Amino acid sequence: MIIKIIFLNLIFASLLNPQMLIQDSYYPSGNKDADKIYPADRPSKKYPHLNLDITAYDSEFNKIEPGIYSVEYSPEFNILLISDGQNIIKSPVFQVIKLSQKTHIPSVNVSFIKDDKVFIIYKKDNVEVQSFLYLPKAVLDGN
Repeated sequence: MIIKIIFLNLIFASLLNPQMLIQDSYYPSGNKDADKIYPADRPSKKYPHLNLDITAYDSEFNKIEPGIYSVEYSPEFNILLISDGQNIIKSPVFQVIKLSQKTHIPSVNVSFIKDDKVFIIYKKDNVEVQSFLYLPKAVLDGN
């Protein structure tokens, strides 16, 4: 009798919430990797994400708070477009390198910090782009 009650409870629960019994088929957070969380988000498989741990500024003195940003290279204007889904920051490019092999997984990383600048390396398809942002000290000093 107890087994019958447990069995009926499981069937009834699965009818109300079918995902309850099939826990391996979905992600606990509800979001798969590279899914869009906000409507303006870009998928990370096509647009690499920059994890910025420090406050920085672009060449127009727009402040960039620490966070995760999607990045895209604009060859027409020779700039990196850094976006948080609402705002777009323009980072000047100082070098573009054509790669001999295609980059299958696009990436963007903070390469190093030197002379009050944050150097960024962006790789996508057959292109490597080197860019930079300014640290707050450089903006205050006027360099």
